[in-house]
Amino acid sequence: MRQQVGGPGQVPNRQEVCTAQVTEAPGPPIDASILQKLALDLGFVHCAVASIGPAPHWQRFRDWLDEGLHGQLQYLERGAELRRSASALRPSARSLVSLALASPRQSLVLPCGARLAAFASAPDYHQVMRERLHALADRLGLEGQYRVCVDSAPLLERSYAAQLGMGQLGRSGALLSPSHGAAILLGELLFDRAVEGSCAVPPSTASPCGACTQCVQRCPTGALRGDGLVDAGRCLSALSIEWRGSIPRALRVAMGAELFGCDHCSLQCPYTQSKQVAADPSFSPLPQLAELEPSVFLSMGTNEFRRRFAETALLRTGVHCLARNACVVLGNLGLPESVTALEQCLLQHPRAMVREHAAWALGRYVARDRKLGAQATLRKAQSSEKDTVVQEEIALALNPSIDRS
Repeated sequence: MRQQVGGPGQVPNRQEVCTAQVTEAPGPPIDASILQKLALDLGFVHCAVASIGPAPHWQRFRDWLDEGLHGQLQYLERGAELRRSASALRPSARSLVSLALASPRQSLVLPCGARLAAFASAPDYHQVMRERLHALADRLGLEGQYRVCVDSAPLLERSYAAQLGMGQLGRSGALLSPSHGAAILLGELLFDRAVEGSCAVPPSTASPCGACTQCVQRCPTGALRGDGLVDAGRCLSALSIEWRGSIPRALRVAMGAELFGCDHCSLQCPYTQSKQVAADPSFSPLPQLAELEPSVFLSMGTNEFRRRFAETALLRTGVHCLARNACVVLGNLGLPESVTALEQCLLQHPRAMVREHAAWALGRYVARDRKLGAQATLRKAQSSEKDTVVQEEIALALNPSIDRS
């Protein structure tokens, strides 16, 4: 569900070469044990390789789409057929290697109480993974006859990893590694040469979840069904990172303090929490995020945003969607010092979607304490606002007794 982003560490020209079809003979087979050693030397914690075939669990994915559980993420529907087999991404590829890096484990709690998902507290893992996969391709001597896949490619990566014995799919839908639990990040390398031998582990038939349903019970929006399927239309990670529209009103209070992503399911997973292993050294926390105030996104321009957050995973969500998220979080936290920033956002922000969420947040303040002056700002905005959706949100904010769901 992650989308690639340009920026430091990405090598676009090289990536184009590596995704092109190469007509020369691909070269001799690669020994699986050598491949695994090279991968482990580069810091990968899991490595498994197999010949390319039909994607495991594709029909289950198709059924998930047919149920509408992908929510607002229409790109998943558009790329559904490509996910039938990894060969759709590179027809000349004969082998697929699935790899994992150890990810950060704890959400980053900002001074105001807002939270960033654990993976977002460090340099963008898409860039780190991409560089590491290119390095592995270099050591294997693939000479351009490969494709790197990091999250955004239409590939059922967790299903391939599970089939190759890297872990099992838990009730939350996450891949649970026997050594790291859910605290791993996946990437894939498709290449044209065959592989001799195997470094895959036969998949276990015993679920690591057992009778545990902690993740299902603790999900703040009820997005987890308990059968490994996620309702993406209710998932805070999908809504706060991938979705480009308004956060559904009925889910805004449940969003709580989650500014970017959500770690509830992994933090509540006893299996994951029992694996006390360190993250990859490349994922050290970024100092510029430690003191981040969500209100900065309410008035930040795109150029400044790209400059300040170029090496982070926040970049790909964009400043306007982060401003949207910040409004919801600030409204939930209810800190008096955030009122002024929200008022200015409602009156001045160029995006109607952001103004809509600022009105909602101010309505939360009105419902708690009518003495903060938010009502006057809402009435001022009501007299000048042209967007009908924002007008509706302002009207609801001025009448806190109305059901706002």
